[in-house]
Amino acid sequence: MGSSKKVTVGYKYYVGMHMILCHGPVDRLLRIQVDERDVWDGRLSGGQIALNQPNVFGGESREGGIQGAVDFEAGHAAQEQNSYLLSKLGSYVPSFRGVAGMVLRQIYVGMNPYLKKWSFRLQRIHTRQNGLPQWHDSKAEISGLGVGANVNETFSNTAIFESNDPAAYIVEQNSIRNSGSAAGSVSSFYKRQIPTLIIKSFSVEFLVERLSAGDSMRIAIASDNGTAWFSFNPVREAVVDALQRPMINGNNAIAPDKLDVNVWYRLEVNANVSPGNLGYKITRLSDSATISTGQYPQPQEIAVSQLMFVRDQDSSPSITRFKNVLIVGAGTTGDMNPAHIIRECLTDPLWGMGYLEADIDDLSFMAAADTLYAEGFGMSLLWDTETSIEEFIKIIVKHIDASVYVDRKTGRFVLKLIRDDYNPANLLTLNESNVEKIADFNRPSIGELINSVTVTYWNSETGQNATLTVQDIALSQQQQSTVGTSVTYEGITNAHIASRVAQRDLKTLSTPLASCTIYANRAAAGLNVGDVFKLTWPVYDLTDMVMRVTGIAYGDGRSHRVRIQCVQDAFATPDSAIIVPPPIERPDTGQEPVPIARYAVFEVPYFELVQRQGQPAIDALLAGNPDMGFVGAGAARPQGAALSARIYTDMGNGYEDVSNLDFSPCAVLDEAIDQMATTFAIREVQDIEAITLGTWFQLGTELMSVESITTSSITVKRGVLDTVPASHSDGDSLIFWDEYGEADPTEYIASEQINVKLLTVTGAGRLALANAPQDTVTLDSRALRPYPPGNFKINGSYFPNAVSGPVSLSWVERNRLQQTGAVLIGFSDGTVTPETGTTYNVYAYDDSNNDLKYSNTGITGISDVIGVGFLAGVINLRVELYAVRDGYQSLQPQTHVMQWSSGENMMTFENNYTPDAGNSVQLQFTQ
Repeated sequence: MGSSKKVTVGYKYYVGMHMILCHGPVDRLLRIQVDERDVWDGRLSGGQIALNQPNVFGGESREGGIQGAVDFEAGHAAQEQNSYLLSKLGSYVPSFRGVAGMVLRQIYVGMNPYLKKWSFRLQRIHTRQNGLPQWHDSKAEISGLGVGANVNETFSNTAIFESNDPAAYIVEQNSIRNSGSAAGSVSSFYKRQIPTLIIKSFSVEFLVERLSAGDSMRIAIASDNGTAWFSFNPVREAVVDALQRPMINGNNAIAPDKLDVNVWYRLEVNANVSPGNLGYKITRLSDSATISTGQYPQPQEIAVSQLMFVRDQDSSPSITRFKNVLIVGAGTTGDMNPAHIIRECLTDPLWGMGYLEADIDDLSFMAAADTLYAEGFGMSLLWDTETSIEEFIKIIVKHIDASVYVDRKTGRFVLKLIRDDYNPANLLTLNESNVEKIADFNRPSIGELINSVTVTYWNSETGQNATLTVQDIALSQQQQSTVGTSVTYEGITNAHIASRVAQRDLKTLSTPLASCTIYANRAAAGLNVGDVFKLTWPVYDLTDMVMRVTGIAYGDGRSHRVRIQCVQDAFATPDSAIIVPPPIERPDTGQEPVPIARYAVFEVPYFELVQRQGQPAIDALLAGNPDMGFVGAGAARPQGAALSARIYTDMGNGYEDVSNLDFSPCAVLDEAIDQMATTFAIREVQDIEAITLGTWFQLGTELMSVESITTSSITVKRGVLDTVPASHSDGDSLIFWDEYGEADPTEYIASEQINVKLLTVTGAGRLALANAPQDTVTLDSRALRPYPPGNFKINGSYFPNAVSGPVSLSWVERNRLQQTGAVLIGFSDGTVTPETGTTYNVYAYDDSNNDLKYSNTGITGISDVIGVGFLAGVINLRVELYAVRDGYQSLQPQTHVMQWSSGENMMTFENNYTPDAGNSVQLQFTQ
């Protein structure tokens, strides 16, 4: 006997799901991918799609595919409840207006129980988030190919053809000629795939050799499924039209006597000449005479992808040659005008900064939008809440080379493109008559210049990042090496724009542009960031040099001096280099490395270790070895050609190369500051675009958090992590090493002294060890020590100059283990529940001789009072406040020196009385 039994070889999985994609409403859905494989593409503004890719993951023999109905919801204000969600969740399901979403209607998702990653490409250009029409909408969308981009097919012997009848054509005189070999059923005489486009205009030149009854040869542009954008048949249709009038889209287009045989013509078609219509024009090339013009209804907007010259059932077509095909299109995925992006970031009330329309200088934004549209400079990029709106605007400004600022007269936001749009004769001139001084003048040497720029951008056709490199060959030969840099422009979507931006950056980086800081009078008060002016300064041999403002400060109310940071304008330099390097006897392999001038070496703080290895790992490491520590460093780039630095350490057995160090952004303090200053002037800012708000930097031994920064000013939180506020001097260096610092991987223990050297690396090699300055780090169990208390006050004030009587101290608590979040806590922030076992020690000294006058240890509260009796004879009082836990004091104490007096029975002499030498003053008190 035999029997059969069904065997289960796998399971099919079906999913119902609602996915929220982004803020809405959006213009349209363009592509759906599952596991990075295309399952649908098109242009859908809303509605249902039938996905039908059952074999996209290998079919039923492997992981199945995708099949079923999905709903795309663009998020418009009138969007209704989704019927599928209603059926599953009931009548209380919302309509989900204001967000774009996708509803999967229990669709087949393959034979793998693990859900694959879905991704969607959306476009939002013409639809504003608040439902209002887009501002300056005619310039909002910019072709992904760039304005004027085209598919230009001038047919020649190298043309590629597809035909059902290979003998049906021959190539002759740079055109395609029909050989007239065979009649038959409808077939493609010539078909050429073109990049998928939304057509803006089209032209072709063709030769008519006969106009006889029954001829059928037409020109068509169509989508892959054959839907024609237009169809032109310049022959006599014997059955339909006895008057022999050629047809466009089935309509009579030309009078019967207009076309002649053996004559070349040009057909031109333009989209949107009037609502819902295409316009056409046919011209005779021999005398440029217009044969016919007109309009006809435009088909539904479709993405065309092929050009066809079709022969229908005739061995002797009328058109026998065609050439010079020009197709201009916008691409299926247009980019947004960057001026519109910035404007929406400023004004959108939901996710933007919420400024009013009246706060925008429309004239400057419209001028910028028109320029960017003419340049074909569109952008497509994603914003999410991980990047602030301010930083997002900076990214856009960097792409388009522009500045955004608030006009001091109107109070409105101004967008200014950095372009060659000025007449030097009309510029303001700064010279000895209106300039007080010039500082920090610098012109890079040839060895500091960059001769190669590599740009990384997002290719919209592939959906992947792509790169291209441009080089200054002449400069490279002068430098005898390639000195390159890389930059990422994630908003650029095509190689055409990426190449132009790379050339722009290369010109700036490969030209020895002078830079300086100018201190001028109020004649310069009308300048803004991005403006240009002429500088004449005989000391530096400058005569009418065009400079561009990179940063400006207008004075503080007491001084009306205008401080201008500027750089020579790249547009005012010659296109070809005129620098002649001095003769050299050996090949120059790049600029020789110089010592690093601005840097910090330190024992690595607890939070930095947590960021690198995670809190559980560091806490476990400290539990096993409380006194362990690591040596770290951060450094500013000392010269333009510097690539990186190497960290060398020596614990007594000689120096060893232990780590690579990327350079940190840096700045210089432009004024002296006390412990409480939170906004202060800076200068000589390097790599400001690489500074992330909310990260820390080091100034002296103090760590501060960056709250906001420009090229001339910074706002901070003082004394973050395990440091306390301190006074700092004009000229001190700010090293922004939070995201760039590096450490020796060796684990040291407390009291060990480690020598450190930082060696600059350029294309010419590494700085000699003997030429690098040496610093010594003494390990002090920094990672384990409790944080010092914050908000320290003396007699109710911050750091007073003088006090009298009892000295009252107060503070708030901190916690090393809890202060590991995204927001750093500063000196004046509120209290944090301390680590278990934390107490406080207070000490008071006579600062003149370091004599300890008072101590109170093991304090469990957050205040203390130093009585007058402890301070007899003290004039300059120094107080110190430490946090203590498990026998470890905070790395730094809250400390302050001030004048002190008892405030009791005080007696002074008038007129600065001084007794004679050898005599004394006797005082007698009587009742």
